[in-house]
Amino acid sequence: MGLYWRSGFIYPEPDWILKSLANWAVWNFGQTTHWLYLLFKVALIG
Repeated sequence: MGLYWRSGFIYPEPDWILKSLANWAVWNFGQTTHWLYLLFKVALIG
């Protein structure tokens, strides 16, 4: 976690925020496709 100090406050670095958002989006996408795949499989079998 990259931090820098400015006027008495600690701010996260902008690139760290972007990386976190990207990781969250990728993880979310993975979870969504995983559940869609399971639902699709169940629909085909059932």
